[in-house]
Amino acid sequence: MITILGWAAVLISALLAAVFASSIFGRRDILRIGPTGILFRSWSNEIIPWSEITSVAPWEFGKHTNVVLSLRNPLDFPGKQPAAFFARANRSVMPGDVPIQLTFTDQTIAATMSAIEKFRI
Repeated sequence: MITILGWAAVLISALLAAVFASSIFGRRDILRIGPTGILFRSWSNEIIPWSEITSVAPWEFGKHTNVVLSLRNPLDFPGKQPAAFFARANRSVMPGDVPIQLTFTDQTIAATMSAIEKFRI
């Protein structure tokens, strides 16, 4: 019985490692800022159009700085789990609806804010 549980744990760990590695090293953009709006795949697979974004601000929490979007109609762009869960949990301290974390990107807060200013009307 212990042998079966051990092999099951090895298989599950390998599967989780493969999923994690594909999310880090995948070729799809995690964050795309363009003329139509912002696509942040950790939040949603849909582009949030500029017309729905009411404000954009950097937000510091501990040693981390995120970009936070405030939306006109947040229910129109529900987040994926677990990102949506943590955003709801942080709503009392976070000044917006969609936190954009740059952890797995190759961009900085300054470059992200510059791109947003370039495209935002």
